[in-house]
Amino acid sequence: MRVPGAEQTHVAGRLVFDAGLERDGSAFTPGRAIWTAAVADDLHHRFVEAPELGADRFVDKLRRQLAGAPHETLQFAAEVVYLYLLSPNEVSGATKRRLLDSVLAIGSERVPLLPELDAALDGGFARAGTAYQTQRDRQIAWLVRLIQAWKGLPPDRQREALDDPWVFRDAADAVPIGSAYSQRNALLHLAFPDTFESIVSRRHKKAIVAAFADDVLDPTGDEDRDLLALRGELERQTGGPITFYQGDLERRWRGSEPELRGWLVRGANVHGKNLVPTWLAVGYCSLAYPGLGPLDPGLSRPQIDVRLAEELPDLSVRQRSIHVGVLDRFLNQMQPVM
Repeated sequence: MRVPGAEQTHVAGRLVFDAGLERDGSAFTPGRAIWTAAVADDLHHRFVEAPELGADRFVDKLRRQLAGAPHETLQFAAEVVYLYLLSPNEVSGATKRRLLDSVLAIGSERVPLLPELDAALDGGFARAGTAYQTQRDRQIAWLVRLIQAWKGLPPDRQREALDDPWVFRDAADAVPIGSAYSQRNALLHLAFPDTFESIVSRRHKKAIVAAFADDVLDPTGDEDRDLLALRGELERQTGGPITFYQGDLERRWRGSEPELRGWLVRGANVHGKNLVPTWLAVGYCSLAYPGLGPLDPGLSRPQIDVRLAEELPDLSVRQRSIHVGVLDRFLNQMQPVM
């Protein structure tokens, strides 16, 4: 569970949690109130509720979003970015520092990084993957939403969550995850490295549990609990620590990974407008169906057919059948790779 060489990462994560979640303080400037409910609300309003679209750099967009913000909000944003940067081990410390320094430079008050926090940027515990890097704003926005929700919890619930990994996970999962599963999984491990695997990919977790199903003595259907039980059983069998990313264990589950399919959604000419830049900037894709109201994922094909018949009555039975197939694939079969 704890990754060799990631000790500084875990120590830094605990410093951030103790200062910011257990109290309203700051790991960057101990004794100063930064992680308060009011500051979290302000960053949520400026960053989450007012997303910046377009292809500009993350820092350039963040600078515009935080224009005129008080120092506490600026420092809180930098500390959340720091928390985001702790997990990846495929990103160099120099790259992490450049990003963090750019965020810290948005404010006029310079905040030096404590040595133990700075050293942790050279580490990490997992390959976070492409989505984690390219969808940075979504990962960080989820952290902001989580912290804002956390500050609204009663103190006894906060204390319970900091002591109990499963209560902490419940608090995290109470915040809609969207496309931030990698950040969710990374945060769980950072908070409780002896309970949650250092696996940020939701797909990998599913594949490992499926491949080793016979080794989970009392499966629960809860991937995190089953992974914890699986690790205990495999370490009992081998007589020592194991890793799912090396040797025979990795080959075993890699061979059982579900087949990935690619989907083509055309957005370069939707009623004369190219939607692809917007999709890439905001992180979604869509189908153009004028006259058809919102459809939720999970609708069955007959339910989709009824909606089409009611809202697009000019379609023939054959045309409806074609569109039912298109909408079913888009709503229920296409899934992001996590």
